[in-house]
Formats: sequence, C-alpha cells, structure tokens
Amino acid sequence: MMKFNGKLPLKCAIITMALLIVISGCDLGPGKGPDETGRYRITFNSRGGSAVSPISAYADEPIEKPEDPEYAGYRFDGWFLDDMLFEFSIMPGRNITLNAVWTKYYTITFNSAGGSDVLPMNACAGDDIYPPASPRLQGSQFMGWLLDDEPFTFTTMPENDLSLVASWSLEGIRIIFNTGVEGFTIDPITAAPGALIAAPPDPVREKHYFVGWYAGSGSNRRLFRFTVMPQETTTVTAQWVEATNLPALNITLHNRATNVLIDLNSVNREVYTNATIGIAGENGFEPVPGELRGRGYGSWGEWGTVHKKPYRIRFETRQEVLGMPSSRHWVIIAGIWNEVDRAQAKPDSAFRMARELFTNIEYATRTHLVDVNVNGEYRGVYTLSEHVRVANERVNIESEHVTLDTGYLLSYTWNGHLGNTPSHGRFQVNNINLGPSNNENISREKWFTIQSPDYDDYNTPGISTPAQYQAQLEFIKAEVEKLTAALGSRNITNIEEVMDIPSFIDSYILHELYKQDDCGSGGFFLYKKAGGKFFAGPPWDWDRSFNGGSTGLHIANGNGKACPFFTWLYNTTAVQPLVRARWRELSPGIKNFVNDYFSDEKISTYRYSISRNFARWGWSQGGNQNGQSQSSAETQWANEMRNYKSWLINRANWLDGQWNN
Repeated sequence: MMKFNGKLPLKCAIITMALLIVISGCDLGPGKGPDETGRYRITFNSRGGSAVSPISAYADEPIEKPEDPEYAGYRFDGWFLDDMLFEFSIMPGRNITLNAVWTKYYTITFNSAGGSDVLPMNACAGDDIYPPASPRLQGSQFMGWLLDDEPFTFTTMPENDLSLVASWSLEGIRIIFNTGVEGFTIDPITAAPGALIAAPPDPVREKHYFVGWYAGSGSNRRLFRFTVMPQETTTVTAQWVEATNLPALNITLHNRATNVLIDLNSVNREVYTNATIGIAGENGFEPVPGELRGRGYGSWGEWGTVHKKPYRIRFETRQEVLGMPSSRHWVIIAGIWNEVDRAQAKPDSAFRMARELFTNIEYATRTHLVDVNVNGEYRGVYTLSEHVRVANERVNIESEHVTLDTGYLLSYTWNGHLGNTPSHGRFQVNNINLGPSNNENISREKWFTIQSPDYDDYNTPGISTPAQYQAQLEFIKAEVEKLTAALGSRNITNIEEVMDIPSFIDSYILHELYKQDDCGSGGFFLYKKAGGKFFAGPPWDWDRSFNGGSTGLHIANGNGKACPFFTWLYNTTAVQPLVRARWRELSPGIKNFVNDYFSDEKISTYRYSISRNFARWGWSQGGNQNGQSQSSAETQWANEMRNYKSWLINRANWLDGQWNN
C-alpha cells in the first residue's frame, strides 16, 4: 500500500488535473438539472453585446427567441450552441448557455468634393454593395467614385474601411438620344441643371409610329418629359410600335408624379390608372392625359383565364377620336375570347350596320378597329367604341337628378354581370321572367341598373341626396313594371302606350339576324324619355352572336339567353306583320352591307394587320402567351371572314323565306 507523504506522483497529478477540467466543463451538480419548480434554463453570453435575460421553461415547452442584442460596429448573426445555430422552438431537457456570434461592419465614406452629401455605407466583408444615389453639383456632371484616383466598382464589401472621392466633369449636363434607328442620330442637348428645354422633332422610322422618349430601365423605366434639364446626364430611348393600315392607340401607363411606368397587369376594374394616350395614323392626335381601367365580366376573366382584356378610357378633356364626336369616355373591346370572335368583326359589323340601316334605332355606338399598344408593347386589335352614356351625340335624352319624370338610361342584366354596381343603383321587377318555358332567363336573377342619372352621384352635395335618388329609383321601377305588364298582356294597344315599337322591332331584327342572345344576360340597353315612352338601344355586347346554324327563329323563341322583351314583343300577334314589313325594307340593304363589309377586297386590305392579333394571341379562350405564325393566322382569319359572310347571307335568305310573305 502506497503511503501518502504530501506529494502526488506525477501520473496522479496529471489525472487529477484532467478530472478537474472535465468537471469544470460540465454542468454537474445543482446547475445541470431543473430548478425547484422543474424548469430548465437558457442563459445568454452576449460576448460584448447588450445583456439578454435568461429563459426558463419546462422541458419540451415552446419557447420564443429573445430580442437580438446590440453591439456597436457589429452585425448579430445569431445564437449558437456548440458551433451550431440554435433554433428556438422547444426547451431542451437540460440547462444550456448560448453564445452570440458577431460579424464586424466596415464603412465606406463618401467625399462629394463640393457636391451634395452622401451618407456612409455600412456592410460586412463579402456583402453585396451597390452605388448610392449620385450626388449633385451645380453645372457639373457626376462621373463616378474614385479610390486612390482610380474608378471604384461596387461589387462586395472589402475587409476594411474605405473613403471614396467624387469625380466631376465640368462640361455640363447632357441628354443623349438613342433613336434605335441605324444611321439616324439626334444631337444631344447640353444645358445647366434646371434650365428650360424643349423636345426635338419626333424621329421618323419606316413602317413604325413613334410613341415617345423613355428613360431608365427595369422598375425605374419612365416616360421622359422635356420640361427642365435633369440634374445628371440622361440617355433617352425612342419607343417605337409597328405601323399597319389600322390606327394605333398608344397608351403609356405611368405614375403622375414620377412618370415611372406602371405595369398593365396592375390595372383593375375598380380604380382608374393614370395614362398618357394618343392615336397614331390618319385622324390621330398627339398623346394627351387620360386614365385607364378594366371593364366587363366574363371578358375580364370571371369565367376563365383571359390574357387579352377589355378596358375603359377616360380622357382628362374631351377628345374627338378618329372622326367620332368628342367625349372623355371611350371603351376598347377585346373581342371576348378570340375563339368567340375569330374574325374580330362581330361588334364592329353589327354596330355599323345598325347606324347605316336600322334607322328606328336612334343611337348605335360608333366604332373603329385599332391596334392597341401599352407601354410600347403590342396588345392586339381592339374595337374602339363610344361608351354608352347620356350625351348629345350619344343617348340624347334629358336626364337629371332629383326630377322624377326625367330621362332614364337603363341596362338589363343578370346578377352575374352586376359587378360592383351598388344596391342603390339597381332594382328588380316581379314579372320580368314571363316568357316561353325554354327561356334560360327564367332561371336567372334579373336586374335593371340605372346608368343615368348616374348612381355614383346619389349622395353628392348640390346634386342629389340618397332619399331623392331612391325616389327616382322607385319612379323608374314603376315605369318598367308598366312596360313588362303591357308586354305580358300581348295587347298592342297597351304596348304602344309605353313602348316605342319601331325601335324595339329594329333592335329585335338586328338581334335575330345575328342570333345575338347575350342581351338577356348582360348586353341590353333601353331608355325612357322624360314624359315619354321606352326606346330600345343602343345595341351592345355582340361577341356572343352567330349562335348555331343560320336557320330558325332564335330570339323570338326565347332560346339561350335571349332578351325577354323581344320574345314577348314578337309573340304579340299584331306585332308580327310589322316585323315582316320592316324586314322587307331592310333585307336588300343588309345583304349589300354584308357583301361589302366581308368583301375579298377588305380581306386583302386588312389581312396582315388584323391577323397580327391572332399571331399575338392565338385562337384559344382568352388568348395565350404564344400565339401562332403570322401566315397561319392570316389564312385562318381570311377563312373566318368568309364564313361570317356566308353565315349572314344564308341567315338573311332564311329570314326572307320566313318574313317575305
């Protein structure tokens, strides 16, 4: 047995020291287990940063990460346990100590050399860094930042502090023009910042229209205004769109204050988006201020994805558009789903026919096919149309607030087309669903919307109060109930007292000719003159026409979504001779119109320009992003035009047999 003489052998001393080290490195004793309440403890070693209070919780109890500590000149990278980032989720079943990990910030300071101040930049070594906003110096152009008299490139933060010095050119600020046309140049404009400037003459490029000058790129791309000289040299680029034999409606969406472009995808049906709008081509005009918002229901995508959408245009001041009377309010019709109108001709042909031949319809919207470009991007062929509203050159009635027996413009629709129409602007009547049993309208909830007097003004001081507008609504509702009751009686004397029969007969024949049955669901307007009768019109929502074969009475029999007004009227025995007589007057002119509108000459003239729409969007519902070849689109469009012509002529011939006796 070894005697202890006060000295340990060397081997024992080493073992003893090792045990002491192990024991000191482990949470042995009372600190290892839970406290007297059964909770475990997380303590935080901030390693120079601000103190963080410990966390106590039962094992597996949820825990939350504390607020990050702060350490001047350093970035906090997280709490670590045994060199691993600790995830704060549940309390472990032991006491632990977490250590803060810090990364040092380095600073780049900027000496503007007499220019405006630029704040220092702080970042950790290896972080991506980007140039700050350029400083400004009156009469000088900022050229960049220098480090030791050499240009500095902003890539990643070095592992040290830097001081950069601004470089200036005293040659003045310039506007540099990029025309995008080889060999065509425009001399730069040189002037002091803030000096008044004027735009140069518009550049010219063969088979293109000039839209305007754009500056910047990406999210900072903006419409450039030639008002005062900018604070730094700026390159502006000419924006071109292809010119065809159709007028070009050019729309630039931009922020009113900064002129930064706004993406078309951000446009909705509720709020107008600021725009600058012009028309290039014959009878066009220079860009003027306006606004754009979405319109429509199914054509906006309520029943499926639609890429090519319709819009409403509102100019800041009245504009005469392509020879049409001046107004602030216009619409562009997409041709709801290319597969429904594969000739891009249904609304335009029907509305033109109504204006030229159907003289008992007092007003039919004027239209014009146009190329539409938004922010310099081709968006297809649209039908530019007058917006249906009360005006001298449109629905010409006296329509006033407060007065009960005033003029009213109404639209008739089912609930699916109401959109955002407020409840105070619409009403129902009890007997609207009278009609043939096969009428699809019977299963749909029907509404009348008061388009004028405008329901948006129902609570506007000096114009109308809610009570006054409600009184007008009740008045016109009672008048519509008289109309539907008269139609339901099938008595022509009763009907004549409340309806202008010639306008309804003309409107019925037009709908029957085209088999346009969407008027029973969302495309029918009627109006009542002050102290007078109801009139039909203007025709609207014509995409869903040419329904089925060219034979058979479609609207009269209440097929599909046919308008019940026409169904009731035609099934009044005394009205049918009037329809036949009117058809005999119209038939020759209709055939001449169809042969002219869908002529081979027109097909040849517009073969490229209109087919370009289908090369852009294809033929599928709502359009797609790929389109098809131009040659294929031209062939198919020409065939569709000839099919429309053949269908309408066959339809007119069939109606001749039905009504020419």
